[in-house]
Amino acid sequence: MTASKQTISLVFSVALLAAAANPAAAELLVTGARGVGVAVGDRLPDNHVFKLPAHSKLRLLNTQDNSPYVMRGPFEGTLSNFIAKCSGMLASTRSYCKESGDDLPLGGTRGARRPQQSP
Repeated sequence: MTASKQTISLVFSVALLAAAANPAAAELLVTGARGVGVAVGDRLPDNHVFKLPAHSKLRLLNTQDNSPYVMRGPFEGTLSNFIAKCSGMLASTRSYCKESGDDLPLGGTRGARRPQQSP
C-alpha cells in the first residue's frame, strides 16, 4: 500500500469510530398531552426538561426505538429522570408514578347484560 492509501484508510477508520462512539440523540415525539405546554406532534430532544403540573399527562414516543412512555404530573425533570424515579421499591410512593383513574383498562369491555344461565 502506498502512503496516501494508508492515510485515507486511517482517516476513514477514525471517522467510522467517531460515528460509532457518538450515537444519534434520541428524539421524543409527543403523541398525547393534557395540561402541559406542548402540543401533539411536537418533537423534543431526549434531554428536554419537562415541567408537568399536577393532574397533567404527557404521552411520548422515543423515535430511536419506538418505546412509548406516559408521564404524569406533578413532575419536573427529563424522561430518563422520570424512568429512574418510577422504577424500584419507592415508585409506588410517588404520585406521578401511579396509574391515573381516567385511563381505559386494557382488554375488551363487555356489555351490561348478565351472562345467560344454562338450564
